[in-house]
Amino acid sequence: MRMVHGNGIETSYRYYEKSRRLEQINADHRDPYLVQRGRPARPFQRVRYDYL
Repeated sequence: MRMVHGNGIETSYRYYEKSRRLEQINADHRDPYLVQRGRPARPFQRVRYDYL
């Protein structure tokens, strides 16, 4: 799943296939200046989940 917010943050969610639990959240800042120049987005947040 992917969401694009009005402030330029693009968030993607990944889930474990078997359990359907949240595995990770990645958020990047999509700066229009960098996008115009073909540069990659800046990492904003990286969260990983492990379940016991």
